[in-house]
Amino acid sequence: MFQRNALSRLTITLTVLFAMLTAPLAQAASTAVREPRWGTPHVYADTDLEMAYQVGRQVALDRLVQLILFARAGRGTLSQAFGLLDPSFIDDDVDARREGYTSSELNQMYANMPQADADMLLEYCKGVNDVIEEIYAGSLPEPLEINVLRTLGLGADLFGNATNLSDQVDPFYLPPGGADPGRPLAGFQYTPEMGIAIGVIQIRRFGAESFGEDSRFGELQALIGVHGTTAGTEIWRDLNFLNDPLAPVTVPDATTPGFGGPLAAVDQVEEDAIVDASDAGVGAPTDKAEQAEKAVETGATDAEPTLAEYAARFPAHDYLAAADARRERFEDREARGKKWGAWMKLGSYTWMIAANRSATGNPWIGGFPQMGIQTPSIMQFTENRSGETVHAMGMQLVGAPLMLIGHNDTVAYSSTTAQLRVADTFFEEVVLEDSDVLRYNDEGTPSPMLPRTETIFANSLGVTETFTFWRTHERGGNGGDRPVSQFLADAAGTATGGSVSDLTDTGASFGAPYVGGYVAIIDGTGVGQIREISAATTDTLTAGAPFTTAPDDTSEYVAVVVGGDIVAISRDLAYWMEESTSVWGWAQMQKADSCLDVRAAARVMPSTHNFPCVDNLAFNGVGTDGGKGNIAYFSGGFSRKRQDATDKLLPMDGTSANPLAVVEGAVDSAGASALVATGAFSGQDFSPPAVNFRYQNPTLQGSEYLVTITSGTGYRQTRRIASNDDDSLTVEYPWSIVPAGGDTFEITEIVAMPEAINPAEGYMANWNNKAATADDGSGFGRNHRVAFITERLADDPSWDRDKQRQLNKDVAGLSGNGNMSRYLVPRLRQAIEAVGNGGNPDVDTVLAQLEAHNATPEFGRGLVDPVTATEVAGEVAFINSLTAQLADDIYGDEFTGAVGVPGGSRGLAMVMHAIDSAAGDVTGSYAQQFAGDYFNGSAWETVVRDSLSALASGGIPADSPRGNDIYAHPLAGLFSELIFPPTPAGNRGTWEEIIEVGDTIVGEFMFPLGQSGLIEGSLGGGVTSIDPNNTSLSPLWRDWRFLPMLTAGSDLEAGGSVDSDADGVWDSYERWYFGDLSRAAKDDSDKDKLSLVEEFLAGSDPTDPDTDDDQVADGTDRQPQDRLLFGFAKLSAKLKRSTKADSDTLKVSGKGKITGTFDPATDDVVLTVSDANGDIYAVTVPAGTMTAKNATTFLYKDKTGSISALQQIQVKLGKTPDKDSKLKVKTIKTDFSAVDVATMREVTTLLTNGATETFNDTRDWEPKGTTTLQSTK
Repeated sequence: MFQRNALSRLTITLTVLFAMLTAPLAQAASTAVREPRWGTPHVYADTDLEMAYQVGRQVALDRLVQLILFARAGRGTLSQAFGLLDPSFIDDDVDARREGYTSSELNQMYANMPQADADMLLEYCKGVNDVIEEIYAGSLPEPLEINVLRTLGLGADLFGNATNLSDQVDPFYLPPGGADPGRPLAGFQYTPEMGIAIGVIQIRRFGAESFGEDSRFGELQALIGVHGTTAGTEIWRDLNFLNDPLAPVTVPDATTPGFGGPLAAVDQVEEDAIVDASDAGVGAPTDKAEQAEKAVETGATDAEPTLAEYAARFPAHDYLAAADARRERFEDREARGKKWGAWMKLGSYTWMIAANRSATGNPWIGGFPQMGIQTPSIMQFTENRSGETVHAMGMQLVGAPLMLIGHNDTVAYSSTTAQLRVADTFFEEVVLEDSDVLRYNDEGTPSPMLPRTETIFANSLGVTETFTFWRTHERGGNGGDRPVSQFLADAAGTATGGSVSDLTDTGASFGAPYVGGYVAIIDGTGVGQIREISAATTDTLTAGAPFTTAPDDTSEYVAVVVGGDIVAISRDLAYWMEESTSVWGWAQMQKADSCLDVRAAARVMPSTHNFPCVDNLAFNGVGTDGGKGNIAYFSGGFSRKRQDATDKLLPMDGTSANPLAVVEGAVDSAGASALVATGAFSGQDFSPPAVNFRYQNPTLQGSEYLVTITSGTGYRQTRRIASNDDDSLTVEYPWSIVPAGGDTFEITEIVAMPEAINPAEGYMANWNNKAATADDGSGFGRNHRVAFITERLADDPSWDRDKQRQLNKDVAGLSGNGNMSRYLVPRLRQAIEAVGNGGNPDVDTVLAQLEAHNATPEFGRGLVDPVTATEVAGEVAFINSLTAQLADDIYGDEFTGAVGVPGGSRGLAMVMHAIDSAAGDVTGSYAQQFAGDYFNGSAWETVVRDSLSALASGGIPADSPRGNDIYAHPLAGLFSELIFPPTPAGNRGTWEEIIEVGDTIVGEFMFPLGQSGLIEGSLGGGVTSIDPNNTSLSPLWRDWRFLPMLTAGSDLEAGGSVDSDADGVWDSYERWYFGDLSRAAKDDSDKDKLSLVEEFLAGSDPTDPDTDDDQVADGTDRQPQDRLLFGFAKLSAKLKRSTKADSDTLKVSGKGKITGTFDPATDDVVLTVSDANGDIYAVTVPAGTMTAKNATTFLYKDKTGSISALQQIQVKLGKTPDKDSKLKVKTIKTDFSAVDVATMREVTTLLTNGATETFNDTRDWEPKGTTTLQSTK
């Protein structure tokens, strides 16, 4: 019933939308302008739809190839395009499809979006497709990558959606050749399905937290196997601690680091500070969940098993090896995705500062998402503004017209990856029987597992493979909503052959134990068949009943011995088929008018994300008035609570009633924000806690409730419940599609949203840490990197922009685990004072060095100044080694033979837990569960001292060279010029913003490389052009500097101009720096000899005479935004072609500052003159070749031109650093016939002395007639 109704509804929708495709929106009312120096776009349109169209165009102009890569990565079609270059892409496609969606489901997710947001996505698609049409028509340049795809025969299938991959061809796809009359050459290739597929991969990378319950189960079985029931479960709990009470948090709590408790003394919460459970919406179901949880902690109840009993419930398969195999697949996919620019890293830090802690009297926000280095950058800047609801600017990713991070006119916001678990694991038991339909025990009822066969193109030559993927938990025709990630059995592999009576796997080790067991074919020929085994040799299993379809060498199988069970690991995802809900929830951020609007948007999202925000409105009445505006933090996501006593770290048993469901039923009727099911909710209270409950009660989780439509017309939509009575629910956010009578629903209990609105502390920070004290966390101990930020926010009550810029630099030297010395080094000192150095004086030496490094200015960091540092402190490597040594010395004997000893932040947390527990001197610290002694009868001080001594004899390692971030385009293996200059690595955001939220919001931003990804060329002809804005931001990024976020879009409203006073300077640039338009174009208020209009065109700061801090005034510095490049104040250069052979000449005469060293006696001198196509002229003058005429003048002459046709080079240094130096270069008559003076424009002249770039000048050279190219002034 559902599928027919859903498809019918979708068919009607598509019919209407097809008409829209062929009748494009009038776009006269939308426009885009780009900043002249950086190419960053600003869009204005009268309506949201017109704006979305224009944003699609601008994104396609800059990042069309990124759209293709992400769409293919999300949809699982990378191998079709790139399989010839890397055949392993098919593995990535298989992984993408295994837990992915069919075409119908992706389009259903699109249909489930609110109509306004769905319409905007469609308009965005039109903008993208119009750019493709213009590329095919030749009116826009063709990107190199598009040329490659067209050469491979994929010009009509750029995004991989032209064929039926699962259950239908993408219904919006229209092929070239006239199917789309408005786009006859290119058709309609980028579609809502592709947009949703991109949303899926992005949401799952940033918001799909899991506790890896199958791995935790494997660890439990292994530890019990080694240590027995009691000790094994205790050690397991210490390994998998869920809540360290002292772990740093974002929701302020005075017992945690950064909010008053660096070592923490737990203050008892006053009774009057706790909201009564009935007021908090914590009713009977909450009591049930809490009681069940308590039962697990104390051992067992009459109805529920102990940990040991639960561990024995499932067969002893190798769950850890299976998890390792999945992890390796994921890591391989991640590595390829990063290489090809279609992957996102997890990370991100942020802070919020209230007005009463601000030097300016305005609140602030800093947002620094860490998404990985890729080429082109994964993010881009844009301003999206309409005359309707969208007025935003900031960071945008490809795929849809929404601002992920940035600000509008009243609110600034950011996001980090949150930690609420939103993905749960079930163990499903396969029914052992002779059947051609694989079944499983579905809550006590044998039910078919749902296979799905999909086609994957192995390459662009049309070679295809088919794969079968499985799901469980089918309800009401919904196709199953738990994807199966793996089957576990006693044997698994791919057959090498077979017949109707047997299956052979050469190299297997079957044998007699398999007689009476079962073999199931889970993929390939004969898929779905399961048979009892009547006989077995080492490599052959004989079926007791004949196979209907004989297995062959494509048949993937699993088999169990007699008495064994086949386990299917399935995943129950809170965001299943609702990644699009998170996407449109995010889309509401750019429309938000207040922090409370951001809260509302965060509350619709099923995936887990943190949303810090600041607004400039009057105090909203929640929390403490900070003097101006409001600051807030929300940690969204549907983290479901179990209604039984199963430990939350272990997988749930699919043979039992669903422990996630509080109520299940059928809809009687529904309204826009209501659902009626007569009598279904009798005696229940599903109302949420009061706003700010989690801040007011940091030690309580609280509960909220969701209703999910699990089948039928409204499938699949989930909403938080606002209120209820015995018969009906009111939901917080309206249904996009109103459920119909007969639809089924499920109510689940979730963790109440962690939040803090206007906390009295006046500041908050997050770096992917635990949100609130009562929350579970995966390995979070009391040492966490976020404390570095929070403690500094606490120490300073007067923050401004410069201080926040410095704070952003300060975190760069932290390792990903933070300052691991923070608590460990004081413990080392305590140990040595107690038991001495054990006769090893190196212990004292090393400890003194560690203490010095743990203090100011290093604070345990690898480097202090990220702009100038060239090395990473050796103390960091030593502490990492010491942590591993301590973890092994403390836990090695308990873990040996069962599990590996953890390292990194978890390893450090466990080391500190053992020491803290043994020392007993940290109030409120984690209490270890193991009744035994991890120190094996020795004093903890002795064990710690001995671990330190074992490494101290080798001393602190020497400081190591600082690494670089490498920018290699995916096609760099074919075209070496697509490897761009590296930048020094540091722990930082890959988008960075600092925003002052005053009456007028003033923000600044930075990201690596540049706005554009446009590279022109062909597969056969190579690279012919690289847009300068591929890398124009690199110097600023390298030096930890920012650019202003200009609000130019508003100036375009009602036909306005970005330069209303026609002075050649954008109004928004003048407003950002000066607050008004009073300055003339010739203004030079910073006295750097650059006028205001020249500063604007150069992208420099008109209030700073030396924007890049290279000691060269902007007016003298030809590169005022590049600290390492100075340029010529004056340049006279001429390249003259002759009609005679070998009679061309080049002359260069320049004047400008030299700030580096210049010693031609000891260093080579290298001169290059080049344009975008490569070197025009290059010469290296070996060290010692130039003659010193005096202390400042160096000369080389050779009338024969024996060194690269060089006749003369002279460098005359200024007598003092503030005086100009001069350069003269002249060639003999030579051959420059390869230079086309008619097409050359921007030319770079670079003089290098050793490793020092002495002059670097880029300016237009213009043709004079047909034979001469001459530099402009």
